[in-house]
Amino acid sequence: MQQVAVRAVQLDPVETRCHGFPRRSNVFVDGGHREYAESDVDKVSLVQRLIGAGVSSAKMAEIFPCVFGGHSKPTVEVVADLCQGRERINGMIDDLVAPRAILDDMIIEARVAAGV
Repeated sequence: MQQVAVRAVQLDPVETRCHGFPRRSNVFVDGGHREYAESDVDKVSLVQRLIGAGVSSAKMAEIFPCVFGGHSKPTVEVVADLCQGRERINGMIDDLVAPRAILDDMIIEARVAAGV
């Protein structure tokens, strides 16, 4: 077993809704984290990234059978939702690029001024 740092409360809705997602583990380790089989770590990590990207457990329930179960094909709506999510993330990235460029310039100027 490999420890995956994810709070149980984050995965509860996904575990109960998503076909193909690893069944909930009753084994808890330090900090309230669950243990999953090594073969499930990639799925759990994907869920963590999807949660971070703002994908709801209901949307994951639509996506997972297509990705992991092989039982269905994604609907036009699922594809549209995924595209919308990607565009939202692209917007967030764009919003961060300009301030990063400003910080880069400030760092260069500070290094020059400090003689570093």
